[in-house]
Amino acid sequence: MHHHGSLHVARQKPLIVATGNATGSHPDPVLATQAVESAMRQLAISHASGVLLFLTPHYASNPQPAILAASRTSQCIQVFGSCCVAPFTEHGTFDQGPAAVAMVFSPPISLTSAHSPDHHDAVLTLRSQPYTTTHAMQTGRQFGAIISPPGVRLPLWQNGKLTSSDQMSLYLNGSMGCLSAAQGIRLFSAPLTVTACNGLDLYSLDHQPALESLMRDLPFEARQMEHIPLHLLFAAVIHGNPEGAYLEGRYHLVKLMRSHPNSQSITTSEPLSAGDSLIWCMLSPSAGQRNARVAIDHCHDTLAERAEFGVMFISNAKRVSYYHEQNLEQRLLIGRYPDLPLIGCHSQQEIAALTHCSYQLDYLTVIGLFSSHV
Repeated sequence: MHHHGSLHVARQKPLIVATGNATGSHPDPVLATQAVESAMRQLAISHASGVLLFLTPHYASNPQPAILAASRTSQCIQVFGSCCVAPFTEHGTFDQGPAAVAMVFSPPISLTSAHSPDHHDAVLTLRSQPYTTTHAMQTGRQFGAIISPPGVRLPLWQNGKLTSSDQMSLYLNGSMGCLSAAQGIRLFSAPLTVTACNGLDLYSLDHQPALESLMRDLPFEARQMEHIPLHLLFAAVIHGNPEGAYLEGRYHLVKLMRSHPNSQSITTSEPLSAGDSLIWCMLSPSAGQRNARVAIDHCHDTLAERAEFGVMFISNAKRVSYYHEQNLEQRLLIGRYPDLPLIGCHSQQEIAALTHCSYQLDYLTVIGLFSSHV
C-alpha cells in the first residue's frame, strides 16, 4: 500500500468557475439548461452565485425563455449576458448554428450590476450599440464589447431579465483581475498634420500630397501586393496630444476608400479637418498575434495568483478579414493557461481599459484574467 501523504503537493484551489456549452438545430431554451448544467456538474454545486450566458443571434427575437432556463437551472437570478456573434469557450467557437455558452460562478465570486463604479473598479460592459463619441466612457476600468453588427440590435440581459437599455455593466465581485488589450494594427508613419482636405477628399499632409505621403511610408508587405491594399489601410486620427496616443487608445480609425493617382488625393470614409493629426496604419495579423502574446504575458506577470477564469472579446472583423476563423488568439491564451475556463464572443467594436481611461476601438482583442480574492 502506497502512502502519498508525505509528498508536498502545491495545494490546488478548489474549482470555483466552469464553462458549459450546448448546440442544437433550433434556438431551444433547453440548450441554455444544458450549458449551465454541464458547468455546474464540473463544480459539483446545486446553486450558482452568478451566470454569464451568451446566446447566438438565433435567439435574438425571443431570448427570455433561455435566460429563464439558465436562471432556474442555476437557482440564481444573477444571470447576465447577451446575444452575440460566434460566442466561444475554451472548448471552441460556436458559429455554425444555434448555441448557448455559459460561465457559472460559485462563491467567493458573484456577479452584480455596476451602477456607479470607482475609477479603479473592473467593470464588464456589453453594449448593443456603439457609444456616439469614440471617446472615453463612464468611470471604472471598463472592458467589453459592442455586440451588434451594423443595422441590428442584439438583446442584453442582467439579473435574469432582458434590459431595454443599450448597456449591461457588471462587477465580478470577489475577484481581482488584470485587463489588457491587443491592437490588430501596425502603425507605419510618424504623426502627420492634415493641411488640405475637402469633405471626404484628403489632399495634403504636412503640405505633401496625401497619396505620395501614404506611398512613401507603405510597409514592405503592402508594397509586394499588385494593388495598394486599401482594404487593409487606415488613418488613425489622433485625439489630443499625438505623444502616447496609440498606447493610450486616443485615436479612431478612418477607412481609406479610394486613391486618385492623378490628383494624388485619397477619399476617406469620414470627413477630416485641416489641423487633424493622423498616423498611417495597416491591419496586420502578425502584429495582432504579437500584441496578443504581449497582452497575455503582461497579465501572467501582473497577477499574483494563477488566473482562475478569463473573459475575452475579439474583433469580428479581425476574425473574418484575416484570421479566417482559426481561433488563433484564443489558442494563444489557452496555450499559456491550459484548462482555463474562458468565455467570450466576437464583437463589432471593443471596449478596452487602456492606461487612464476606457475607449471604444476597432480591431482589438480585449482580455480580462481573474483570480479569486481568498
